Amino acid sequence: MAEHRREPVAARAAGDGGATGHGREPAVTFDHNSQGHSADPVGSYRALREKCPVAWTEAHGGYWVLSGYDSVFEAARDMGLRLTCHAGETGGPDSVAEALAIGAERIGHGIAAARDPALMTLLRERGVPLEICLTSNVRTGVVASFEDHPLRTLFDAGVPIVLNTDDPALFDCTLASEYHLARTRFGFADGELASLAANSLRYGFRAASCGLLDSPS
Repeated sequence: MAEHRREPVAARAAGDGGATGHGREPAVTFDHNSQGHSADPVGSYRALREKCPVAWTEAHGGYWVLSGYDSVFEAARDMGLRLTCHAGETGGPDSVAEALAIGAERIGHGIAAARDPALMTLLRERGVPLEICLTSNVRTGVVASFEDHPLRTLFDAGVPIVLNTDDPALFDCTLASEYHLARTRFGFADGELASLAANSLRYGFRAASCGLLDSPS
């Protein structure tokens, strides 16, 4: 039987000011993977949210078809959670399109969208940002080199971009080093780097829910 690579999914809490209304930082993570997961992640969140801060629910450790989580995303949205998922890292442009269809407001990686001009237009028009992790993408082998990375293609197409580290300890990088790469490897000028930095706030769930910045249209 052929093995299908499928992207992990996540629904992140950002209602109530980005935490849980308790004025504290999130302290609980729901972690669903291929070895075992909660049969009712939304119910688990509902039961815990009044007892302690809850950050987000996430599925990873394997690859799933996002459409299989329609009911989870819908329930999370109804509870006031903001939605994000991984797509277009190891998967193709179709996984990014599926993430949009399921209601993702941010997309982890999403670099495969660069292969589909219509999809880049859709991301731009909907104001859905891609969380780009340059070092991670090279070191995991999803792109062969920095020269092959589509950051510049995506940015020039007007796709909202937020630079990220993915896992600083694992990939031996920092946010500062990612910005340095954007400058030295991709030719980003000061104004473009400033735009990327502003996006980190503009598209942050906490900033939008707290009214710190105008939410992207």
